[in-house]
Amino acid sequence: MKNIKFDVGGVITDFSPFSLKRYLKIPIKKVKELSSYIYNSDEWKECIKGNITQEELIDILHSKNVLDRDTLDKFLLSKNQKHILPVCDETLQEINKLKKKYKIYLLSNMSKNTHKYLSELGILDLFDGGVYSYECGQIKPHRGIYE
Repeated sequence: MKNIKFDVGGVITDFSPFSLKRYLKIPIKKVKELSSYIYNSDEWKECIKGNITQEELIDILHSKNVLDRDTLDKFLLSKNQKHILPVCDETLQEINKLKKKYKIYLLSNMSKNTHKYLSELGILDLFDGGVYSYECGQIKPHRGIYE
């Protein structure tokens, strides 16, 4: 084995209902409900494919009158990503150890804003490369992202 691929959500970052609950300060049941609505929506898929921005996503979801603007902003605005996607420092320490023996890559469904956030933190510099859904227009588990 020469290469190791990592995902971002739930691996590099703690993208979980529990981290969202701590940030939003609402019951876990409500967090799961909101997360399911947002992250299972066709609009979210278009965002992580790079077809619409997160700001456009917020506008579209808000226009459907399902969620209020403040909640959408908390879930989706770039300025809140440090709360939505807290970094898993232990994972980064392990990646640094693995880099001594292997090439390390990312393969992830992510928006352009998330990529920018991770880049600004210097996290992407730890990797030898990556495939990002917003760049290739394909999302996991669809075959195209792996080719």
